[in-house]
This record gives sequence, C-alpha cells and structure tokens, in this order.
Amino acid sequence: MASVKSAEDIHDFYEQESYIRFAGPVGDLTTFNAEYGYLESMLRGFRSGFLKEFEYRQLCQCTNLDDFKLTLGDTDYSLVFANQSQLTPDIIQDRVWDKYVSEFNFIRDQAVGPLASFLDFITYEHLINNISFLVTSLIRRSDMNTVLAKCNPLGYFPRLKSILSFENTADGFVELYKTVLVDTPVAIYYEKYFDAEIRSDDPYGQIEQAYNDVEIDIINSMLLKLWLEDFYRYCQQLGGTTAEIMMELLEFEADRRAIEITINSYVSSIFALRLSLLRVQSLSLGLLCLNPCLRYLCA
Repeated sequence: MASVKSAEDIHDFYEQESYIRFAGPVGDLTTFNAEYGYLESMLRGFRSGFLKEFEYRQLCQCTNLDDFKLTLGDTDYSLVFANQSQLTPDIIQDRVWDKYVSEFNFIRDQAVGPLASFLDFITYEHLINNISFLVTSLIRRSDMNTVLAKCNPLGYFPRLKSILSFENTADGFVELYKTVLVDTPVAIYYEKYFDAEIRSDDPYGQIEQAYNDVEIDIINSMLLKLWLEDFYRYCQQLGGTTAEIMMELLEFEADRRAIEITINSYVSSIFALRLSLLRVQSLSLGLLCLNPCLRYLCA
C-alpha cells in the first residue's frame, strides 16, 4: 500500500509544479481588469505605504530606537514592531524585510499568466544565490541547522532543503544535480553552464571537479549572467511598457555587474581567475556591450 503523503509534501509538490513560463501576450483593456485589476489596486495600496520625505527627515532626527519606533507609529510599519518590546538594528532590518517579502509573495501567489512568470523571474536571482550558498555550506561542512535560516526567503523553493541531505563527495554532487537541481526553475542555467564548461565522456563525473577547481563565486556569476540574459529576452518578448522599462533597468544591471566584475578581476592576482571573471563580464546586453569604446575600457 502506497504511503500517505503529508500535507507539507502535497503543498510542496503543487508549489513546485506552479513554475510555468507564460509567453504572453500581456492582454488588453478587455481582459486587463479581470486578470490584473485586483493586483493593481493592491500594488497601489502598497505603494501608498512607502515612507514620505518628511517621514525620512523625522527618522534622521531620532536619537534612539524608541524614538525610531514612535516615528513609524503613523505609517504602515506600525504593526511590524507592535509586538517588539525591545528593538535592535538587526530586528528592525529583519522585520521590515519580512514585511516586504510577505507583500511580494501575496502578489506573486495571486498573479496569473505573464505576470506570474515575470515575478518568478525576479525570484530566480535569489534562488541561484541560495543554491550556491547551500552548496558552499555543504563543501565547507557548515552547521546545516542554521544554514537554511540564512537563505533569502525570496529565493525559496520546495526542494531547497533537500540539498543539505547530500554528501560532500563526487557521487553526492552528481546525485544533487540529477535529482534536485534539474527540478528547479533555474535548471536550464545549470545545464547551459555545465554544457559549456564540461567537455567529457562522463559529464556528471566532472561536476564535483568543477565545483572544486572553479571558485564558487565564478559559477554563481555565470549562472546570474545566464539568468539576466534570459530575463532580458523574456521582457523583449512581452513588449509594450514592460519591455520599455525593464530592458533599460536590466541593461543598467548588466553594466553594473560588468564594471564590478572587471574591478574584481584586476584585484585578483591569479591569471586564470582573471580570465574567468572577464568571461563572466561579457554580457550580451547593456551599454558596455553596444559601445566598443566603453567595453574596451572595462576589458
């Protein structure tokens, strides 16, 4: 007799299956209100809760954390600290971040069609960072009881915790890739990376060696590069105002990453590491990609 799955397993299964990419189109006036009207009103409500300029001035004049809490009493952040008898900078940061994550997940859970895919794309960056963080912790044999708590909640995936159950061995990394990473929404980026980096008759056997021979930050940067280019193409496909706004934002992010990686490459004294960093820098979007002069300055 088949074992009865727990409610948590069932929830994780359906949440895992919900990552479906909708190609569009976004819709028009005849369907917008039915699909996105409620979410637009909620977003307008969240936007009205942003701190105003005069509220920021009041926060700058606070001399202690009690005054800080009192100043936020007339804002949407009043309930965030309602049950906090004692405040610290870390608690303030955690509670404010939890509020943002809760609001984002609410919109994401209600979204349908291309909007759902768009919001999923936003979380892929954090999911890649979480996976890299867990793999690094696995290699370093960190305390697994505290590792998951340090992951970014925006990058949560139902099977993320199963990464910690694998052993820090060659077979363990192979099984990790074949049974866990391939089921994540970012599996396509891992596949592209390993296909480009590993040329062998036994590709799975080279995965553990790749993680040992190459800095984990290099792998993570390459995966984020692939994600950024994929996100850019998706926004182009959606078209309209989404493409107009998002393409400019993603181009800016690509240029920022290119400059940051280039600076880090000159800091490194290892020639092979410099080459890897510069290869990560070569994005196919942004002003540095289109302008040869600017690209030469960062190469």
